[in-house]
Amino acid sequence: MSFSLSKPNRPIEAGVILMGETEILDVAPIDLLHGFSKKFTEILPISEELKANPLDIRFHWITEKGTPAKLTANMTLSATVSLPFAPISLF
Repeated sequence: MSFSLSKPNRPIEAGVILMGETEILDVAPIDLLHGFSKKFTEILPISEELKANPLDIRFHWITEKGTPAKLTANMTLSATVSLPFAPISLF
């Protein structure tokens, strides 16, 4: 079965496994994708072409125990899932 990011036949799963203190730059690419997802295309200043074809992306912030993760700059990020229940395969 082939998969195309331009016309996926299912939601795209995207996430970051947060271990220890994480650099803000490590989560920035996923945050950028968030802006192109269905949820935010209406409010962001992006082209009409991108607004017409938003991506269906499910985002995951994964920690070992589902507790908030510490980021640099004294920030925290709430986990959406804990590692044993992550919807992705690590191997």
